[in-house]
Amino acid sequence: MDKFIKEVDNIISNCSNQINENIIGINYLEKIKYPLIDNIRKLDLASFNCENHNNAHEIKKILGDNELIVSLQIYPESLSKTKYLIQRDNLSIIVRGFKSISVFDNQINANSFYLSLFTNTGVVLSKNTSVVEKISKNSIILDIINAKENQDVEK
Repeated sequence: MDKFIKEVDNIISNCSNQINENIIGINYLEKIKYPLIDNIRKLDLASFNCENHNNAHEIKKILGDNELIVSLQIYPESLSKTKYLIQRDNLSIIVRGFKSISVFDNQINANSFYLSLFTNTGVVLSKNTSVVEKISKNSIILDIINAKENQDVEK
């Protein structure tokens, strides 16, 4: 597992080097999403077994003006997360498995849309988005969270 997280760390650094260093916040996460998915798709997961690993691995990275928390979560069992607000801009990539997300309109408290994410797909959700998540058994999910406050301020 440590080898996998190190490979992901290198991939993020390489993807970040290809992006203008002045891009920050949610735009940064959108820019690295597809190159990151393409590179993660190439990793060998055939021997990776969810039952034999710890549930979470987390590293912190500073890339230019972006301070990231990179979290790799392993879900050996299905999980449902009740409605909550996303605290920071977040890129979620499904390395293996399935995740569904219901996004709610905070103004009328109604379901606005529903996303089904399968292996090698991802979504960027902004801070204060209200969501409900369901994650399938044996899923591996990579979350890249933009940890830096005041991302709304222009340079």
